Amino acid sequence: MGMHHFLWSVAVEALRRNKTRSALTALGIVIGVACVVAMIGIGQGSRAAVQAQITGLGTNFLFVFPGAATGQRHAVSPLLGVPYFL
Repeated sequence: MGMHHFLWSVAVEALRRNKTRSALTALGIVIGVACVVAMIGIGQGSRAAVQAQITGLGTNFLFVFPGAATGQRHAVSPLLGVPYFL
């Protein structure tokens, strides 16, 4: 119990002596976490928007990809990840 009390008192004293450093560190952590959350949200929102647009195209949409079909009977669409036949 005495060691924990000592460590807490040292930590509190360090925070008390370095108020500006402590505040800036806390601000940096808050800004960093907010940026990560925002980037994840933007990425997921963009993914959902693109998937909704692709779904809205319907099932009667034909994809044409450039390239030679030498002996290859089917491939996988790089955009949708679904197989298609040549």
